[in-house]
Amino acid sequence: MLNKLLIKLYIKGYNFIKKDNKGQSLVEYGLIIALIAVVAITLLVKISGGLTNTFNKIISALPS
Repeated sequence: MLNKLLIKLYIKGYNFIKKDNKGQSLVEYGLIIALIAVVAITLLVKISGGLTNTFNKIISALPS
């Protein structure tokens, strides 16, 4: 009898947690993706000038 009660409580608790976390995890993944995008864009903007200078030096060093 106690085992059946514990199993029912476990199943109800598991279903509640499983149902409750769907929206929360989606929001967390969205925030992580947004943060990664901001960092990637910032890094690309900062290194773009250095890359342009490096490629211009390579191009000028090549024989014509």
